[in-house]
Amino acid sequence: MARPLSLDLRIRIAATLKKGSTVRDAAKRFGVSVASAVRIGQLARGGLGLAARKIGGYRPLVLIGVADALSNRLAAKSD
Repeated sequence: MARPLSLDLRIRIAATLKKGSTVRDAAKRFGVSVASAVRIGQLARGGLGLAARKIGGYRPLVLIGVADALSNRLAAKSD
């Protein structure tokens, strides 16, 4: 599974882009993909903060609504 880039690296990439470096040059210099450098540049220009966002989506608990019923059934017949 991929890990987010560190905040320190994101700040350095954003600073390099702000100084006028191209996205491709910044990506090559810091060893990240061009797409990542583009996204970091967009976040920096938009003032949205450079902190990493949550990875993954929301998955609701499937048995939360029937947990009590299952517990009672298992207690009644535990085979």
